[in-house]
Amino acid sequence: MQKLVANSNRVLTYVVTPPLVTCSPVETNQPALRTQAGGAAALLNQIQLACTFSGVAGDGGAFAGTANGAISASTPRVQGEGQSLLVQGDQVTITCTNGQSTIGSNPPKPAPASVVVTIATAGQLNVFANRP
Repeated sequence: MQKLVANSNRVLTYVVTPPLVTCSPVETNQPALRTQAGGAAALLNQIQLACTFSGVAGDGGAFAGTANGAISASTPRVQGEGQSLLVQGDQVTITCTNGQSTIGSNPPKPAPASVVVTIATAGQLNVFANRP
């Protein structure tokens, strides 16, 4: 099945659980130096994500936490500049293991949160890669 190669104009979507928690990511791309896809640099290997979570936890308390992860290329045999290319649909689930919920003056207690990050739009419509 062919997928669009992601370039530097790609769009990521974020689906966070629980629903009242938000994720503020800092993204780090690895753009190709010479390989273009749709007029912009193709993305290589992975997109690193540093996420800060905040909002309302499942128990109603104030939620805070951080987590890191990376969307890795799912096309190891399709390469640009000798490295794997990212494609539309590549994704990662990042779990916040240090999240805490605080209610009033009670001590914080552990609380879960996660985010599914997906390359929703590749940023171009002309360059495809075969996925195994």
